[in-house]
Amino acid sequence: MTVPTISSVGGLFNDPTQSVIEFGLSAAGAAEQVDANDLANQATPDFHATRLDFQTNLASALATGDPGQAAADLVNAGGAMNANGNDVDVTASMSDLQRNSMLYQALAEAVSNRLDLVHVALGQ
Repeated sequence: MTVPTISSVGGLFNDPTQSVIEFGLSAAGAAEQVDANDLANQATPDFHATRLDFQTNLASALATGDPGQAAADLVNAGGAMNANGNDVDVTASMSDLQRNSMLYQALAEAVSNRLDLVHVALGQ
């Protein structure tokens, strides 16, 4: 899986806000794939859960004034190890999946709102 970065996301409006929104959409979608993979492997022996951390790096990049430096990191997310060496926490994975889904929906709505403003400006 390709881990998104802001510089890998093309901007419709080529402005920092749109780039951050598009990065968030890409990262939230990738995070959902990671969570789904964890859930699909909850019974796989020796499987280790991961999560996609993008909000920490994004906040740091925005604080420095260079959102182009934001990237997503695949990190260990394991819970307690079970008898077959698997550390998937189903409750945490389901919670992350729902959170990322809501984030994705909110960011998609932000894009839609920005496009509506363009239509208004064009008199359409």
